[in-house]
Amino acid sequence: MSQKVLLGIGLITGFILAAAAASYCIHISAYFMWGLVPDAPLKVYVDGGEAVELLESLRSQYHLDELSALPLGSISRVVYTRSGSGESAVLLPKLSTFYGLPANLTEQGWHSRRLGLLVLASRREDALQGKSSQLLLAGLKHLPSWLFHDRLPLRPTLLASLSASAFPVLPGDFHLVAELRNDMLVVAGSEGKNWPSAEKVPPFTLPAGFQVSVPGSYLAALPTPVRQVWNQYFWQRFGLRSSKPDLVEALAAFDHIEAGINHEARLGTVRQEESFIVLADSWVGEEVAHAHPVTRAFRLPDGTIGYEKRPAALVPAFTTPPDDQGCRNSELSLFLCQTPGRAVLSTTPALTTLASSPPPASLWHVSLSAEIMQKLSLPRLFGLLAWGDGRQVSLVFPLSAEQK
Repeated sequence: MSQKVLLGIGLITGFILAAAAASYCIHISAYFMWGLVPDAPLKVYVDGGEAVELLESLRSQYHLDELSALPLGSISRVVYTRSGSGESAVLLPKLSTFYGLPANLTEQGWHSRRLGLLVLASRREDALQGKSSQLLLAGLKHLPSWLFHDRLPLRPTLLASLSASAFPVLPGDFHLVAELRNDMLVVAGSEGKNWPSAEKVPPFTLPAGFQVSVPGSYLAALPTPVRQVWNQYFWQRFGLRSSKPDLVEALAAFDHIEAGINHEARLGTVRQEESFIVLADSWVGEEVAHAHPVTRAFRLPDGTIGYEKRPAALVPAFTTPPDDQGCRNSELSLFLCQTPGRAVLSTTPALTTLASSPPPASLWHVSLSAEIMQKLSLPRLFGLLAWGDGRQVSLVFPLSAEQK
């Protein structure tokens, strides 16, 4: 056999193998599976591995009805939809459950059929009607626009489309996309018809506890029970048990505020620091006045003299010179710290670093440490960094103790 013939056979064989590999990758891809089922008020895709295991733990812990409808332990990828006409799903079974998955679905009240390596499932048998060729075309129809979409990752861990009609708590339709990057789960969400863009994650280190930095106007939108919880927490930590000022209401008037909860408690502002200094001094000064009441005499209707104790006159609460950190202390063991562009009332004499390092254009950001995530019964997540710019929300969940 000539060398040219052998070369030709090799090229044809390589082309066939490459075409088969490409067909296999397309067949089990997120976007092909997504296109196999019509859009619905709730439509979610989840990739395997960590994501499915995490959903399994959330399902058992929080009794999520939607997730309880699917045998998550038997699949590696799934698209799930729910609408007024019922539930549907496209599942990629694990190798160990490839033959047993349809029977498993039948036991749980699903109707199913195979499409290559995939299993299509629905609560209604008539929803699975149609030729395989028609289903394949449905999956391929929008595949090019998905694959060349500059906003979406090639291999997402999660895709979700949520309609405001199904979730009244949402202000409008909402889209989520997530992917795994270097032991981090990166999630982006946006309101409206467009999918969010995949954000670059800046280097960060999560501080301990809970840290938040938001526009003051956000506080005005907090529900009354949440505002009460915040006020009561800081009353207790700052020792403002007698005066009990409405901290949340006062801070809502500032352009931007920050707060921290850990071994220290911290409230402050970014910009407008002089106004905050005056406000914080009045909070603490009023409490000091309650701690040093003065006796006042007054005449009763019968002509006798009565006495009452009233708070002392308000005087500046922070009178010591600033230390090297720019902090002054008070009788209540509170510290008022100031640097250019920032002022903080804290239980510790240090101007703690702002929570993490979000992109400069972010409007707000929040961070939770691994310890807080454990208290929220989310032990597999080693913290949270979240930020938003008014158009979309981005969240980063470290999946290991070492953050990248």
